[in-house]
Amino acid sequence: MINGLLSEQGKDNIEKLKSFLENCLYPNSLTDEAQEFFREVAALKGQSVEETLQEIMAGTRKYLEAINTEIKFKNDLPTDINKYVDKIEKLAGGIESCWDIFSVETRQYFVNIAYGFTKASYKFKGWQGLLIRFRLIFPSLQQKEDLFGKYQKYFWVIPKAVDRAIELRK
Repeated sequence: MINGLLSEQGKDNIEKLKSFLENCLYPNSLTDEAQEFFREVAALKGQSVEETLQEIMAGTRKYLEAINTEIKFKNDLPTDINKYVDKIEKLAGGIESCWDIFSVETRQYFVNIAYGFTKASYKFKGWQGLLIRFRLIFPSLQQKEDLFGKYQKYFWVIPKAVDRAIELRK
C-alpha cells in the first residue's frame, strides 16, 4: 500500500515544488499573488511567512525521502517495522505540512489513501490480528519492543494527518 504511492510524474511535481519553495526563500522572489497565498497560510498556522515556507520545505523533504524509501514485505507484513514506521511518519509529516500547496486532485488522492489505511486496519481484528501478532512475536523478542502494537498504531498516522490538515483549514 505504501510503496509506489507516487508515480514518476508525481515525483517530478514534488521536485518542481521543492525548487519553487527554495526560490521563495529569497526576498522579492514571490509574485504578489504567491506572497498573499503564503501570508494567508502563515496566518492560518499562526506563523510568519518564513516559518511557513521553512515548514513546507521540511515537509517536502520528508515526503520525498519517504517516497524514495522502499519497504519490503513478506507474508503481507513489512520486513522492517521500524523502517515502515519511519516512512509513515515522514509521509504523514509531508502531507500535513504541504497540504495547502497540493492540488485538489492530490488532496483527494491523500483522502483516499487515508481511507485505504482506515479500511485496511480491519486486519488487526479477529484471527488476522492473531496471525499478525504471532508472526511478530520473534522479531519483537529480538528487538525487545512490541512490534505488533507499533505496526497497528502507525496504521492510523496518515488518516490522522489528513484529518488534522482538513480540520485546520475549515
